[in-house]
Amino acid sequence: MKIIGLTSENSRAVEQTAIMLMDGFRDTGSTSWLNLDDALSEVKESFQPNRISRIAVDEAGNVQGWIGGLEEYDGNVWELHPLVVRGSIFE
Repeated sequence: MKIIGLTSENSRAVEQTAIMLMDGFRDTGSTSWLNLDDALSEVKESFQPNRISRIAVDEAGNVQGWIGGLEEYDGNVWELHPLVVRGSIFE
């Protein structure tokens, strides 16, 4: 497992991340990311300035986790948003 930056150029990882986000929050009662378009929009928003986007990938390059960060308080604090891990990793 390694941690890498998620970029818009890595379309395979972007799609895997969006699917994982949608699946990861499906049974939580959340109304966020109910469909792939909403999840893809969230992932793409993480590429904006003053944000970070990191993914955990396995040896095959498949996304297993994602963490996004929003710069707050003049760069002194990072709000974690969102944070999701593929459910099957716990099996």
